[in-house]
Amino acid sequence: MELKQLFSTQDNELEIITDSFKINKNIIEFNSRIIQVCNIESISMVEPKKKGITIGVFIGFIIGLALLSYQPLVGTIVIGLSAFYIYCIVQGNKKLGKNLYINLVSGYYIVINFKNVTFAYKIMETIENYLNGSNESSVSINVQDSVITFGDDSPIYGNAK
Repeated sequence: MELKQLFSTQDNELEIITDSFKINKNIIEFNSRIIQVCNIESISMVEPKKKGITIGVFIGFIIGLALLSYQPLVGTIVIGLSAFYIYCIVQGNKKLGKNLYINLVSGYYIVINFKNVTFAYKIMETIENYLNGSNESSVSINVQDSVITFGDDSPIYGNAK
């Protein structure tokens, strides 16, 4: 289990970028952070903040349209660049995945981003089972490969891609 980065994005938000973590009895264990399961107030799945298209792109597009009648080559290039920038933003927003928010009783919350949305919901369900008193002694979650392992030699659930 390797914790790549842990940083604060707001005063009460900890974003964890990790390849894997483990739930063992009453704790969720990262490399340098341990959370008691009983300290979890709620869990939610939220869309990450999407990058917006700036007003400058629209102004550039309109200037490009205006230039079409005077300088067709320059106008076409400006319109093409504006359209390409909009395309890049839309494609980037499609790849954001979902954020799993773990709200703690203390008012802090932990954010874990998942590109595989189906797997994110499976993790949310696994944490929910622990909050409801699951009989499993431990669960290892490999975020990078989208694999959940129950116990030491239990079957592996998930999909590697």
